[in-house]
Amino acid sequence: MLNQDHGYSLGRAVLFVVSVKIPEVEANLTEIARKSGMSTARLQEIVDTAKQVLDTSAPTVPEQHTVSQVLMRRFVRDTPNGRGVRAYSFDSGLLDRPRNPRSVGKLTNFVKIDSEATERLWNQTETKMRAALDAAQTQAIFKQPEHVQTIKEAIALHFARSLEVLESHRRLWTMSLENFRNQPGLESLFVERFGLFPPSDRVAREVMAKELTEETRQLYESGMIFRLRVVDLFEQVLDVARNSALQIVRPEKGEFLIGDSPAFTIDPAGKRVGILGGVPFLNATTVVLPLGPERLAALHKVDQWGVAPKRLVDALNGMQVQKAQGHVYFRPGAHFIRFLQSQRPPQRPRRRQ
Repeated sequence: MLNQDHGYSLGRAVLFVVSVKIPEVEANLTEIARKSGMSTARLQEIVDTAKQVLDTSAPTVPEQHTVSQVLMRRFVRDTPNGRGVRAYSFDSGLLDRPRNPRSVGKLTNFVKIDSEATERLWNQTETKMRAALDAAQTQAIFKQPEHVQTIKEAIALHFARSLEVLESHRRLWTMSLENFRNQPGLESLFVERFGLFPPSDRVAREVMAKELTEETRQLYESGMIFRLRVVDLFEQVLDVARNSALQIVRPEKGEFLIGDSPAFTIDPAGKRVGILGGVPFLNATTVVLPLGPERLAALHKVDQWGVAPKRLVDALNGMQVQKAQGHVYFRPGAHFIRFLQSQRPPQRPRRRQ
């Protein structure tokens, strides 16, 4: 595994070290580095990271925003009921009173383990976003490469650190377990392991699958695998984003809303959207991210400033609605209720607004 990318994908490299066992890797550090083509310093960094993410006492941040507060504040307005952003739930069909950006777009223990370290990583982008979002209000942003770079980082951050990625991770794990249970030969392994015939092939597969995947299951349930994957994904997307151009558009009419998974992929035909829609990052035409009610950014082939006609604004908002895992947010005073209900009816009867 280390030979494939010389330890560039930190998450995969850490999982390799954990599977081999950390003491074994440390005892053979020089030899492994020579065979993999890595430096001993990089290999030691991987070992140190493995120790850190396995440490259940590593500091955590329970409440983690998947939509940056600095971005959500762009949708805040003053209203007679207070200052805040409107939140709409698709489960209940309920529209909240204006809420503080701190209280929305977040999930408890999105990253379960060592989350203080991931929060520090996200913060490197988030501390630069306010100035970049201000700059994105005019075409002058393209004369300020540092702000263009920050917007690209924000797209990569919100793509990787998203509820859709978390759900995709869960589905992949469930599918991999199911595939493992269906592997041929588990029945024979059961007989070899226990010295008796199972009551049924299904029981044999269940028992052996559980036993053979026990260590990996513990890593999954602890949150370690996702902790590594989300950072790897961020770094991979960021590499591509840095080499992409940036498109920023403003609506000709209407405005943008934002979902709880705000950055997503779009396929070349514009018909499939997001990872769960079958559009992995490398197969996408673009990745989009609303920057506020009046601006939206997308990775593009050339730097470009444009105006989106109403039908495109509606289409992009519709994609936000469809990719949201539970909520969308918008500026108080914006008339989105009928649009939201037409795009995605609530799952339970609406009681109030």
